[in-house]
Amino acid sequence: MNALSVIRRNWLLLLALLCVTLSVFSLDQAWSRGVTEVRLAFPGGVPEGTRVFFAGNEDFNDNNSLSLPADAQGDVSVLVPAGLVERIRVVPLAGSAASLCVLEVTGAGSGSLDLTDYRVIDRRDVRTVSSGPGCVSVAPIEGATDSHVTLGLQSGATLRGDYRYWLVLGVALFCTFLAMGIGWLRTRPMRATGHASHTRVMPSVPGPVLLYVAISLVFGTLYALVTPPGAVTDEYAHVAKAAKMANGAFLGATDDRLFPNIHAMYGRFDGYLDPSVHFSGMQLINQLQEPVPCHPTTADLPKGADGYSPTLYVMPAAAYAFSCATGQDLGVFLLLARLGNLLLATALIALGIWATVRARWVLFVCALLPMSIYQIASVSADALYIATSLAWLGAVCGVAEERIPVRRALWVLGPLAICLAFSKPGAAWVLIAIVFARPAWLRQVGSFIPAAVKYMLIPFAIHIAWVMYASSSATPLQGVDPAANLMRMIESPLEVIRLFVNTFVSTYGLWILKSMLAALGWLDVSLAKASYLGLLFCLAASVFMGRPALRAPLPTIAWGWVFAAGAVAMLSLPLYLFWSGESSVIIMGLQGRYFIPCAAFALCFSAGPFWAGRSANVVQRGLVVVVPAIMMLALGNGLFALIARYYP
Repeated sequence: MNALSVIRRNWLLLLALLCVTLSVFSLDQAWSRGVTEVRLAFPGGVPEGTRVFFAGNEDFNDNNSLSLPADAQGDVSVLVPAGLVERIRVVPLAGSAASLCVLEVTGAGSGSLDLTDYRVIDRRDVRTVSSGPGCVSVAPIEGATDSHVTLGLQSGATLRGDYRYWLVLGVALFCTFLAMGIGWLRTRPMRATGHASHTRVMPSVPGPVLLYVAISLVFGTLYALVTPPGAVTDEYAHVAKAAKMANGAFLGATDDRLFPNIHAMYGRFDGYLDPSVHFSGMQLINQLQEPVPCHPTTADLPKGADGYSPTLYVMPAAAYAFSCATGQDLGVFLLLARLGNLLLATALIALGIWATVRARWVLFVCALLPMSIYQIASVSADALYIATSLAWLGAVCGVAEERIPVRRALWVLGPLAICLAFSKPGAAWVLIAIVFARPAWLRQVGSFIPAAVKYMLIPFAIHIAWVMYASSSATPLQGVDPAANLMRMIESPLEVIRLFVNTFVSTYGLWILKSMLAALGWLDVSLAKASYLGLLFCLAASVFMGRPALRAPLPTIAWGWVFAAGAVAMLSLPLYLFWSGESSVIIMGLQGRYFIPCAAFALCFSAGPFWAGRSANVVQRGLVVVVPAIMMLALGNGLFALIARYYP
């Protein structure tokens, strides 16, 4: 097969990779050309507390300021967004004077400015005199409380990048790809082989897989770039786990062992919980320049992720080790860790979408929920937990549909089963899906028992043993007695059942549904109501979009929902034991993202068209266009909601 033939057969995949590459390049250009380095020097020294403010056309504010250290006669450098170097204000400490003699503003690929490019445009309660070429002296009037001098760019001086051109180019190319890809999806027939009564779809790279990969990588990268340090739920604990693994602590509690102090790396972004607190691009840029600490100095690190399997932190731990080995900063570490999780999770989910035909669009929608993308593009155990669960469901459906031959299933199901065995506590419940593929084993090899042992019983036994070992380091919420909760289950089971039911049928249950679809940040970033309705529509539509034409039998559909409901209860049990006090009227600590695999499980085994014929084909062709469009609109809504939340 020559190169031209390869290009002709895989042109859509190559176009997707090209568009993703150009989009990432455009973002890199936007970053590098939108940030400037400002170098200041005060040869005479300044009292500690003297401040320098930066602004464009807007008012000066504390978030865009720099507090000078006492030894500021040396070089002081700070990274500032390009739009904030038009005006610079020096605010000396009351009763002190300062002489600014070095002001250098350097932007990537767009020249530089110095003190001669600025002039005094405003002064208040100061005596401002020139103390020599290239210097401005600021001396407050005695008794003044708000002394300052403002420098503004002189006419003709500018330092603006051309990043808008690159952004427009990247977005235009990506949208072009989507238009061509959707058109291809609508017209390309499905290739199949076999008799009409036993159709088997030939292995290929179908359109939904390529479309998913493109959307996941582009929006996942955008989420990874927009999300500030510490904004993902429990990110600090997950980063602590990655740091511990990079220092050789893979399993269990770490007690008093010393590790690098990542508190210093996060600064004001450490445990970012308060929705009323905002920060500026300048603060974010400079925090991202903080070096990754690599020398063990403290044992006071979060222990919430100590009990999680190290398999969930392969990419973040590798990113941390690489950052220490090469002297990287916080920004590089977070980007490597987030994109590493994104790439690995996207590959796993793409495998699941490829493996199945009937449930392909169910997995497509579940994997592209804003909450799913936000988690897989983060430093979180949920990234690989969600991805492995969806990949397993797709692979099992593929075996049940006989798209994957039973004799070759080991190479796909085996690694996924092992990963699920060492996933988050309770995650192995999804292994039960293998029973839905029992007819395929009976038809092809005559026995299902060996498969049940290999893919369900042994991995689940390993998972139970692992959870029992890991639970020794689990920390209950303050005031909660897990032993008392367990005794309550034994002595008053009806009371506990009512607690479980009330959790999911009350308004709290609606919040769980909302947070499963999209409740980003520290669960405080909501989307527009239309986005939530659109996502629910897409979940419902994905069931109808399943192929082939035959629907699953009603008992299969019913058992799928029964198992999913049972999984909801099982996943809630640890939080009942460790987070719910005696006076709790609901199970505390539940979050919707835990149940994304539950929704996928129920919908995967319900998928299939409700009717056949020409009208059904027309509706399905329309949904192939509408569903991806709605998903991208919701993802875009989530992206802009994050920006509004963190960068007002």
